[in-house]
Amino acid sequence: MSTLYLICNQDNHFLEKSGEWANTLRASTIYRTVHKDEALNHLLEMNAKEITLRLSIVEATHTEAGIQLNTPLEPVEPEQAANEGEAICD
Repeated sequence: MSTLYLICNQDNHFLEKSGEWANTLRASTIYRTVHKDEALNHLLEMNAKEITLRLSIVEATHTEAGIQLNTPLEPVEPEQAANEGEAICD
């Protein structure tokens, strides 16, 4: 077992190696690193390119059964997902 760091967006989707977002943890396609600082650097680079993303680093463990999250993800509220495209004006 080894500790891995994954990048997750506001919709609880995981970054793939291709740069796309996936809602499953397939070990062959998911972006992962054993170095937390490398994951943080990648997260910052992605946020600089797309400022509307709300990214986080998620700690996981790689076992024989696959990738297992060490902490459960926060559920995405339907209201929050529906309101993400709206702009707020003063």
